Amino acid sequence: LILFGLLACGLAHAADKPNAGQRKAAEQFLAAVASGDQQSVAYAIHPAELDALRARLLTQMRDEAKRNDNTIRARLFGPGLPLANLERMTSPDFYTALARRLSMGGREYEKVEGLAAIPDKNDTVLVVVRGKPAKERGTVSTVRVVAVKPYGKDWKATVPAEIEAQIEDLISGRHGLGPSSGAGEMKR
Repeated sequence: LILFGLLACGLAHAADKPNAGQRKAAEQFLAAVASGDQQSVAYAIHPAELDALRARLLTQMRDEAKRNDNTIRARLFGPGLPLANLERMTSPDFYTALARRLSMGGREYEKVEGLAAIPDKNDTVLVVVRGKPAKERGTVSTVRVVAVKPYGKDWKATVPAEIEAQIEDLISGRHGLGPSSGAGEMKR
């Protein structure tokens, strides 16, 4: 009974309400995704996250190029984009080019209500929000989870796990079941 009480107490503290900065970062990321503008999505993501993604993928493509292969590059960016061009791109431009091969759906919200902030690994916080559409866009609210991390005094989204999974699938040559326009979204 004491153990159960301690566990319940620990879980109660694990999911606080998101602060204004965390909620704002989640809202900005969801708005960027809903816009369909991948450069806006790139700027809603923490710059260190984009830099790490770019560095990791460039390392893989350079290693592959040493073996006179371009399979990964072709799967991620198409066969016509040379490695030298990718190396010159900034991290946001690199993500924007990569995003042409990815699928991430979203919807526009009139209001985003912060429900919970759950601490995760490496200073990341999982922000759970409920998005409410404008009346002319329907009445169904959806619950979304956006991982955010500190960015100076503010917060920025991390690269979503769904995107990391799609990149992994592309690199491995796995074909998904099609666009995941509702991934990470639950009706309420």
